[in-house]
Amino acid sequence: VCTVSPQTSNLARLNRWELAILDNAGTPQQSETVDAVPLSNQLGQGGFRYTPSIREGFGQMPTLALPALNVCYSCEFHCATNRPVELVMEPGSLLGDWSLRLNDSPHLTAADFQPTPTHVRGSLGLDLTPWLQAGANQLALELVTNRLDGGLRNPLYLAGAFGVELAPLRLVDRPAEGQFEAYESNALPHFSGVLDYTCEVSLADLPDAEQILLELVLPCPCEEALELSLNGNPTHALPWAPRRVVVNHSELKVGANQLRLRIYTNLIRAFEGQQFDIVEHAYRDLPE
Repeated sequence: VCTVSPQTSNLARLNRWELAILDNAGTPQQSETVDAVPLSNQLGQGGFRYTPSIREGFGQMPTLALPALNVCYSCEFHCATNRPVELVMEPGSLLGDWSLRLNDSPHLTAADFQPTPTHVRGSLGLDLTPWLQAGANQLALELVTNRLDGGLRNPLYLAGAFGVELAPLRLVDRPAEGQFEAYESNALPHFSGVLDYTCEVSLADLPDAEQILLELVLPCPCEEALELSLNGNPTHALPWAPRRVVVNHSELKVGANQLRLRIYTNLIRAFEGQQFDIVEHAYRDLPE
């Protein structure tokens, strides 16, 4: 067991949405569960029924195109924490004329989003905290487009210093301690960023030398880039296996030693909702 300290915001990935096609009066005509992918893919996923736009030209065969569709995406998450929550989107995630609401918030548009350092470069963020409520929360996104590549094209993210539970999605207070690289039980299933693990290692003796060769033996397979700090001293880069490094004798002591491992994760949990099983050499989907 070690102290688990994210150095960047935790993420909750919003990938599964209820998509409804609306008529001119805003009444849902058909509703299906889809992924956050271009609208043409969503129409195929859900088997949606719609009348295509027929384009005719002089001396040409008529062509079929997407009509201007008025759609509504909605998803639900539960909140059991008082931590602030930011809604984050990658550039180009929404294509069309859109607005969104959280619970009874006003209609929020692109003008309400600002550049944010959260997640990847170029992301846009919006503070949702004023409209959060304990228990169930509904995020609804209305959009109009006639483009096959339009719609909600990438997952959106809830970001903050909270923990995340899956199936159903729930924001909670994150446990301070956990196991090394146990992202789901540490309430970090979609985390992508910089993460510190801190623990104590007891040494009964030390070699009588100015410099000592250390080999780090991890409790489970890990292929992420690491940095090691001993007793608050400067870090040592350990990007690859075998994790070996030469340290100064002064960085260690007989008895309890504080060991901090800093992990620089990849983006697969956030981007794809997956994790890589090193032992099986296969990708595994995280629960939605």
